[in-house]
Amino acid sequence: MSDDILLVAGCPYCDIFRDSSKKMLTKLYYPVKSSINKNTEFVILDCQYCNKPIVIFRDHVSSISKEQWGRILYRCRYLFGNGMKLRLKRRVVTDHWYAHIDGINTTKLRSTRDLRRY
Repeated sequence: MSDDILLVAGCPYCDIFRDSSKKMLTKLYYPVKSSINKNTEFVILDCQYCNKPIVIFRDHVSSISKEQWGRILYRCRYLFGNGMKLRLKRRVVTDHWYAHIDGINTTKLRSTRDLRRY
């Protein structure tokens, strides 16, 4: 993994990684807020538009490698179970890689500790 991070000014997803001290507007599933830094490869949080979990890759790129895809898929399955699906239809920010997580029910969750039960 390179130390160079590609962040674009004005991109709402890049802003998450640029200044982690900002207040999160939605629920953060991974990682814990205090550990978001330049080594954080991706975050999982609720989408502010549809309220479904979303995975956002750190770098402002439109595609990711198989290895990066594998790490994201592993973490999503760990948190949400094997029944989850990643949907790659990008509507809001078309040139930053992100995916919505479908096939799960998070409405009854009180905390991220509850995730492994579903």
